[in-house]
Amino acid sequence: MSLWFFLLIWLSFPDLGQTLAPSPCLAADNPMVRLRLGETVVQAEVVSTPEKLYLGLGGRQHLPWGTGMLFLLPTREVQTFCMRGMLIPIDIIWIDQNRVIGFHENLQPQDPGSFTSPGPVNLVLEVPAGFVAATNLRLGAKLVVEK
Repeated sequence: MSLWFFLLIWLSFPDLGQTLAPSPCLAADNPMVRLRLGETVVQAEVVSTPEKLYLGLGGRQHLPWGTGMLFLLPTREVQTFCMRGMLIPIDIIWIDQNRVIGFHENLQPQDPGSFTSPGPVNLVLEVPAGFVAATNLRLGAKLVVEK
């Protein structure tokens, strides 16, 4: 990962950029970040380029428990996601200003249509299906990037 990429993240999301540092990558050479969401820790791949935002977790055959994908969106607005190319079930967590404002649970690869955030968001976290229920995640839970 280039220094330019991390500088761009820092400029776009100062609260994330302060603690985001190069670390091991999962698939597709995406940088990793350790997040605390409520009381639960998640190792998340970070995506922010148009191509990676479009692809998301599409084509993945497995998403281990305790991992996810964090979408750093270019603008804070109502977002719409779909299950295009998905092979695994997921939960989508909508985050604005580092607080959970909503989620869609147990989405299946064959689910048609789109899933829309309940309000403007600047971050979206996709995690394995069942995460929201198993961790007792609540609206208003804080997202913290750990060092």
